[in-house]
Amino acid sequence: MADDRPFHERQQYMRCGLHAANNLLQRRVFSSADLDAVAADISPGSWRNPLGNYDVQVLSVALQRQGFEVSYFDVRRPMEALPLETSVGLVCNVPQSSLLGLWQSRHWFTIRKVHDTYYNLDSKLATALPFNDAAAVRTYLAKSLAEQPTTTILVVTQAS
Repeated sequence: MADDRPFHERQQYMRCGLHAANNLLQRRVFSSADLDAVAADISPGSWRNPLGNYDVQVLSVALQRQGFEVSYFDVRRPMEALPLETSVGLVCNVPQSSLLGLWQSRHWFTIRKVHDTYYNLDSKLATALPFNDAAAVRTYLAKSLAEQPTTTILVVTQAS
């Protein structure tokens, strides 16, 4: 019997973007060296955080090189407009407080469908968390946006 559990890479250092990309692709496609190389291609000579913490450009270019299209979802639109059913998945970026709330940072995580079930594949979670259905995904994201209006949602689709 096949293993129906989704691939779920766990958090290491500040590499949530790396884990979000691999969780989206459901296998370990990228290493930190791969994303460091993408960052160097985008901005040669720039300082890069050795612990990870990749930005939206790095993730977008890395996924595009794997044959995907990445677009922003306009979070002012209703969640019903989110194209869950036609996407490979969502890569979300949310603000978070760090070190006793002394500074703000951001965290990447993935939501995608695996074997007819949508999952929250956040690398900070001990295990992938299933959603009941697409409506539950939309409700979760709407709540996240209400609490954190600067949440970014990237829609990832197969390139045409």
